[in-house]
Amino acid sequence: MKETDSVRSRVYDRYVTDKMSFERSYDPKDYRDWSRNTYRGLKRWLPADRDARILDVGCGHGNVLHMLLANGYRKVEGVDLSAEQLRLARRVTDAVHQADVIEFLFERDKVYDTIIAFDLIEHFEKPDVLRFLEAARHSLVASGHLILQTPNAASPFGCGHRYHDFTHEVAFDPASLAHVLRLCGLRDIEFAETGPVVHGVKSAARWVVWNGIRGLLQVWNLAETGRREPILTRVFRARARRA
Repeated sequence: MKETDSVRSRVYDRYVTDKMSFERSYDPKDYRDWSRNTYRGLKRWLPADRDARILDVGCGHGNVLHMLLANGYRKVEGVDLSAEQLRLARRVTDAVHQADVIEFLFERDKVYDTIIAFDLIEHFEKPDVLRFLEAARHSLVASGHLILQTPNAASPFGCGHRYHDFTHEVAFDPASLAHVLRLCGLRDIEFAETGPVVHGVKSAARWVVWNGIRGLLQVWNLAETGRREPILTRVFRARARRA
C-alpha cells in the first residue's frame, strides 16, 4: 500500500466522526434546503428524462442523491469509499455501493447517462485525476454528461477552500480543468458559478451584495490583466460531454 493510500484510509475511516460531524447536523431539513437550492442552480444540466441512469460518485452522506430523488429521478445510484458516509447515505437510498470509485467506474462500460462528482476530484493526486476522468468517460453512454464541482483556484477564497480539507491534493481553475477534461476525451465543456440562489428575502439580499462584490473583483482583474474572469465563486461547477 502506498503511503498516501494509508493516510487516506486513516482519514476516510473516520471522516464523519472526526470532520464532518463538526460541520453538519444531518437534519432532514438540511437535506431538503440544500436539495432545493442546489437543484435551482443545477437543473439546466440534468437530464430531462426522469428514467435516466445517474451515478453520484463520492456520494458522501447522500445530499446529491436526495436532491435527485426529490426531483423525480428514479434510477439513481451512489458510490463512496467511506463506510461512515454510506451509513448516512443509506438513510436516503439503499442504492449505494462501497468501492474505490475509479475501479467501480472502469467495471461499468457505457452504463450511465449522467455522472455527478461533487467535491471529489480535488481529493486525487494528478495521475489519479486523469484516471478518474478516463474512468468516468468509460462509464458514460455515448453523449452522456459528467458534472463536477470543485474548489476554484481563481477565487480570492479558493486557496482557503482548497486547504479546508486535509485530503485535498489539487486545485483547478476553469482553464486547467478544461485542459484535463479535453485530455480525457470530454468535450462541450461549460462552467457555472455557485453563488447565492434567491429563494427568499435573506438570500435575495445576499445575491445583491455578492453581485456588487463580484463587480469590484472584475474591475480588479480587468485592471491587472486586461480581461474578465467569468468564474469567481470559491467553488465552481463544470459539465462536459463524452465525445
